[in-house]
Amino acid sequence: MSGSSIISMIIILGVVLGGFFYFLSIAIRKEKGKK
Repeated sequence: MSGSSIISMIIILGVVLGGFFYFLSIAIRKEKGKK
C-alpha cells in the first residue's frame, strides 16, 4: 500500500460517511417535523 492510495481511501470514506450522516440528519428533522 502506497501513501497516496491510503489518503484516497480516507477521502472516499469521509465522503461516504459525510453523506450518510447528512441523510440521517435530514431524516431525523423530517421525523421531528411530523411530531
